[in-house]
Amino acid sequence: MSDLYCQKCGDKVPVLSAVAYIFAYSQSGACQQALEKLIELEKICYQDPDKLEVSEVIILYEILLFTVSHLRDDVEANAKLYRLIAQQYAKHRFSGVPSPQYALIPEKTSLKPLRIGLISKHFRRHSVGWCSENLIKELSLISPHIYIYVTGQLPTDEVTQRFEQIAAKFYWPKSFPNGFGSPEELTTEILGDRLDILVDLDSMTVPTNVQILYRRPAPVCVSWLGFDAPYVSGDNYFFCDQYSHPQGIEKHYLEKLIRLPHTSVALEPFKSRPVDRNAVRKGLNIQPDQIVYLCVAPGRKTNLEMIQAQVKILQGVPNSVLLRKGQGDNNLIRELYHQVCVEQNVDQGRVIFIGLTKTEEEHRAIYYVADALLDSYPYNGGTHNLEALSANLPIITRAGEQYLSRMGYSFLKAVNLDIGAAWTWEEYTQLGIKLGLDANLRDQIKSHLIQSQNQNSLAPLWNPKKLAREMYDIFEKLYRE
Repeated sequence: MSDLYCQKCGDKVPVLSAVAYIFAYSQSGACQQALEKLIELEKICYQDPDKLEVSEVIILYEILLFTVSHLRDDVEANAKLYRLIAQQYAKHRFSGVPSPQYALIPEKTSLKPLRIGLISKHFRRHSVGWCSENLIKELSLISPHIYIYVTGQLPTDEVTQRFEQIAAKFYWPKSFPNGFGSPEELTTEILGDRLDILVDLDSMTVPTNVQILYRRPAPVCVSWLGFDAPYVSGDNYFFCDQYSHPQGIEKHYLEKLIRLPHTSVALEPFKSRPVDRNAVRKGLNIQPDQIVYLCVAPGRKTNLEMIQAQVKILQGVPNSVLLRKGQGDNNLIRELYHQVCVEQNVDQGRVIFIGLTKTEEEHRAIYYVADALLDSYPYNGGTHNLEALSANLPIITRAGEQYLSRMGYSFLKAVNLDIGAAWTWEEYTQLGIKLGLDANLRDQIKSHLIQSQNQNSLAPLWNPKKLAREMYDIFEKLYRE
């Protein structure tokens, strides 16, 4: 369909047709074709950005920018495009919108507990929900003034109910035009609650969040967790750590980077349903002595170079198989693996495709069946890496330049592990082979990860109480400046 759209409309609406092409191809797993189209689209955008139509700017900011980091790990080129599109978006979307809107707070220097608000459409079974719940709960034990605002249609579940119990106020907008809450209504509500701190959990992936951030309805506005910075305001902040955002990367951002001292993510280890490792392996025709690698990645995180590296690992560890799981065009992804297996003379039967599961707890059982996780790049697995480490499974991640290619590396550092991060595909392959051939090394890593969850010696990644205290201290400092 995207090919047909480009053929028929490419000359008339080159921007919209290119975005449709890039989105469709990247989602399916054809990331090389999507990257080539992205480069073509960039040339159009840079030629005369002021001539871009409002509809084009909106789709570029709200859809394309999320896709860019899946296709290319080039922090300078990506940030340059983010900034360009964000500037055009602000010009069209925020024309006439006053900022800031919060009232001056006379008791700013008092020692009263901070009033902290959080905005998201993902207070549920979702990566943002899973990764924020424990931290927000710990914040509520420091300050009773926790306000949660729903910024989009929210299918409720038991995770939503827990958020409702945590918050002093859990606000649902009256309506959700186009699936999102009204930024005007939400901003008015936030202003009425006289917040000290506003934390955005979704960044540019939820347009309502961005429009609220631009209005700055609290003295301190911070983006954290859901994606990279939204490039909304130089007066706002973005939470990160020294591993996700090394020194010198500030020049590529509009928001001010605030590095938390140990990690920018902390949660309690995930729960999984009980799993009979041997029975599951037997059901997949995997022999008891075989090494099982696992790759959990949707189509948009799949590319030929990654597949080549993973198959090369199988080649170097003869007694191994790869379990492959993720959404996308299954036929296309299977064909890519088949093509690479033929090229590298590896039996394609050693790549085993497994289906999706109904619940996260069922999904997490697969980590206990594997011997190592092979992470995606240039967009690392966020929750998938956390789930693997939670299951005491060694991970091999390729780290790079941009934030989203450094998540796995940051998580490894947050469990005090110095092995698992590679900086090239060659290192990734070598590390994968080493881990497959060295049972002692796998056991050492597993023992280390088990110890990292010991309540008497919790690693930063598993200590949301500590991170909440560190985050709150930073909130106070930013607020009282």
